[in-house]
Amino acid sequence: MCLGVADSSEDVISLRPPRFFGEDGVIRPYRLRDGTGSQMLQKIENGRFAKFRYIAHAMVNSTDLLMVTKSGVLFVTKGTFGQLTCEWQYTYDEFTKEPFIVDGRRLRIEAKERVKSVFHAKEFGKIINFKTPEDAKWILSKLEEVRENQPKL
Repeated sequence: MCLGVADSSEDVISLRPPRFFGEDGVIRPYRLRDGTGSQMLQKIENGRFAKFRYIAHAMVNSTDLLMVTKSGVLFVTKGTFGQLTCEWQYTYDEFTKEPFIVDGRRLRIEAKERVKSVFHAKEFGKIINFKTPEDAKWILSKLEEVRENQPKL
């Protein structure tokens, strides 16, 4: 009898999320945060955002997170049964001002309101209340990094 041989009928369970490869394709040391974020992006609303390019994410509280992608930001909520739902999203084109920090740990994003109006688009925005000022500053730096690398029209 051979020991240590896997039976083909047994399910293999991953011990960690897959490695995340940045846009440049360079293999870097494994980072759990990047692997987890990339995997979550693939699972939001059953893959609705799977084609988006993951950049970073930060937990807002135990169930909510802000995800930065190459094309915009997503505010994601984790449901009771582990499902991930996008509560709102903005593309970088919709931003009316650079995002900024208010009161230390609140990130303010101002964007055009999605109103079906022929005459105007009002300014609209979101304030994301992070747990710590460090989280707010870190995610703001990631947003600035991505926006700097966006092609200028």
